[in-house]
Amino acid sequence: MADVDKQTLLLKAAQEQGRLVAESIKPHLSEFTPSAISKVASVLLRIGGEETKIKVLYRPIDTVPVQRFYYVASAPKVSASYLAREQEELVQTGIFDSVPATCERIDSTAERYRNPNGKEELLVSMRAVNTGAGCWVVITSTAADEFLETGIGRPYWQTPEIRFAAIIYLLMAVFIVILFLDGRRNLQRFASLARRIRTRRQDNQTFAEENHIPELSGVAVEFDRMVGALRQSAEMIRYMAEDNAHAYKTPIAVIAQAVEPLK
Repeated sequence: MADVDKQTLLLKAAQEQGRLVAESIKPHLSEFTPSAISKVASVLLRIGGEETKIKVLYRPIDTVPVQRFYYVASAPKVSASYLAREQEELVQTGIFDSVPATCERIDSTAERYRNPNGKEELLVSMRAVNTGAGCWVVITSTAADEFLETGIGRPYWQTPEIRFAAIIYLLMAVFIVILFLDGRRNLQRFASLARRIRTRRQDNQTFAEENHIPELSGVAVEFDRMVGALRQSAEMIRYMAEDNAHAYKTPIAVIAQAVEPLK
């Protein structure tokens, strides 16, 4: 929502600028004469610049097709071949399709395109002026970073904020996968050590030594304590079995000697 509000404010400011440009040259659009075109060009040179670019196009009355427009003036100044290539780029965007045959007033647009120099521009205002001489269209575009770095005129997922967030999420996903694999390897080492303990092939290694994850250090210590307690219990059982076996030897020997004469 914040991004939409930002785009709306920027677009309104640019469209207001386009409206002022159209109003400033409108008095010179009443006729299509060399002097009128010269005045239009002089006005554009005063208000246009490297970042704010203005294009004035003209469509004669009853022109077929109705979308056929001709460049009249441009600011900053460019060559005729540049204008021809740029017109082809603008035609491909389809913006002229929005100008009806009646040359009704068109106030806004938000279309991105690449000019013949290969640089990206953003069309922010398109105003149609209908006069007795024909249909005039004043197009204002900008190459300012404050407009190009926003999501105006392009899908939402291509905005810098979304791409930056996507990179962060991707890095987080990679980090989580690394943690998962590291934890899995650590658990495999635990399983291998437990198997060696069970089969009595353990070489005095401990779970604490096999652990490489700090978060599992407490678990490893408890495992070692459990194994120590089990070994102690096993030693006690073995000792008691040996002691009992030794204690039974004497009465068994006495019984054997007593039974011997009976044989």
